[in-house]
Amino acid sequence: MKRAILLLAIIPFLLITCKKEPDIKTVFEIESEVVEYYTTSAEITVRYSYNADLKYIKAYICESIEMTAPQISTAELNGKVFVVKFTDLTANTKYYYQYEYSNGTDVNKTEVKSFRTKDYSQPTVETIEVFDITSSSVKCNVEVKDDGGSAITERGVCWSSHQTPTVNDAHVTSVGNTGHFTCEITNLDEVTTYYVRAYATNDYGICYGDQITFTTEHNIVLPTVSTNGVMFKDTYAVATGTIVSDGYGTISVKGVCWSQSDNPTIDNAHTTIDNGDVGPYQSEIANLLPSTTYYIRAYVTNEAGTGYGEQREFTTFSYIPEGALTGIFTACDKQIVFSQGNLQYQASSNTWRFAEKQYDYIGEPNKYISSYYNGWIDLFGWGTSGYEHGAVCYQPWSISTSSGDYWAYGQSENNLYDQTGKADWGYNPISNGGNSENLWRTLTKDEWDYILNIRYVESGIRFAKAKVNNINGLILLPDNWSASIYDLQNVNDTEANYDSNTIDLASWNYTFEVNGAVFLPLAGYRNYGASYNSNNCCYWTSSSYNSNVYCISTKGVLSNGAYRYSGYSVRLVRNK
Repeated sequence: MKRAILLLAIIPFLLITCKKEPDIKTVFEIESEVVEYYTTSAEITVRYSYNADLKYIKAYICESIEMTAPQISTAELNGKVFVVKFTDLTANTKYYYQYEYSNGTDVNKTEVKSFRTKDYSQPTVETIEVFDITSSSVKCNVEVKDDGGSAITERGVCWSSHQTPTVNDAHVTSVGNTGHFTCEITNLDEVTTYYVRAYATNDYGICYGDQITFTTEHNIVLPTVSTNGVMFKDTYAVATGTIVSDGYGTISVKGVCWSQSDNPTIDNAHTTIDNGDVGPYQSEIANLLPSTTYYIRAYVTNEAGTGYGEQREFTTFSYIPEGALTGIFTACDKQIVFSQGNLQYQASSNTWRFAEKQYDYIGEPNKYISSYYNGWIDLFGWGTSGYEHGAVCYQPWSISTSSGDYWAYGQSENNLYDQTGKADWGYNPISNGGNSENLWRTLTKDEWDYILNIRYVESGIRFAKAKVNNINGLILLPDNWSASIYDLQNVNDTEANYDSNTIDLASWNYTFEVNGAVFLPLAGYRNYGASYNSNNCCYWTSSSYNSNVYCISTKGVLSNGAYRYSGYSVRLVRNK
């Protein structure tokens, strides 16, 4: 009985003393293994998993499977990946390797594996990338991955404008053996496609990397800009320029500069516009002196510096009337300026105004005119200024088909400027033209004839038919117009087609109007009372012609014999 009790007491003791730590083999597992081997070196990357802390991992490599006197490499533990490297290996030799790992208590080793180093050969090189491309240079990233078992005697990059360059073409070298390096290629031609390859040489030959293609940039040069023109008054001006080229750089600022001396620069008074878009732009200039000559140039700046446009000269007026354009025209013995647009009238409010833009016209609604009409009209019977000057029809909404009803002061031979002159439309206050009586007038037949056919202009261009902003009409060029401003076709030709000169809105605003050009749109005409015809357009003169009246036509230019009841356009002028 005592013997049995003794055995029972020993069993728990044996159970306690036989308890062991878990075998580390059960918790360490290699998930992946990458062996990169060359002629005299190798690198092994292992991803593993475990469920206990590892204290270290070592790798052994040896030419003998028995692992006698192995080379040992201890890995740094980094998460679940370790990397070991071996150097000074022998080319074309079979090597055996295994791993030793420990959790601090047990030490275990993996099975033995093997690989064979490469035989002596040409090196291995990679052309990684090109970067920092300019107009004359580029940088290349390169890696010599393996020396082929023999020291690198030369490494670098070679390039050419033809494919597959070699060291017989242009090349640059870099001192060193294996590893990464960067080469800079210089003295390249701008806007040229090149081909580049890395290369490396050892005692066994030369090896090239993959070919990379790149194209050099443009050289950044001074930008180019033109000075289009200046629309000016007494103390205020609007100047326009056009950026022709950004010089292959980035436009930082543009504008105009001006001075009372020749060749102004940005050291003088100037405007600044930060927008760097190529194309037309305008700048407003204030605080000028009246009756003063100024010189002005457009400018634009990029990384290469500041480029300037042509110099323009202008002399501010002593006074520019409200509603007037800036172009000066000689009309017989006077100089005159035109109103900004055709004359318009609203019967319901008894208001006269000028059209906001030169190419604006009312058109079809003119056939609805009446004494209570609340729209705008701009086609008038002759002498319909609203002043009761002895004619039966003197109101702007008159539609009688009898020319005798429109006789100024009751006589067929009278002109609009006869008697008191109130038969002329300029008798009225014009809301956006100074808003006072007798500031404006209608040109006479002789003045129209002089402007169109006699006037001397240095450019030789008095008028041209054109399509402006898709509207047909007649362009009148001021006395100081320069033929170099715009290449107009079929000038001074009454038989020309309107599409001889097709001018978009930007060109009109920034090239023509700022240089004083006047546009008379083909606005149609009323005939036989309230009917409307849009195929032609006439503008009244203030001169009578027997029982009829002189007028100008955007189709035939100067004509006569117009019926006074016809509804024509009116463009007023002021003496300068």
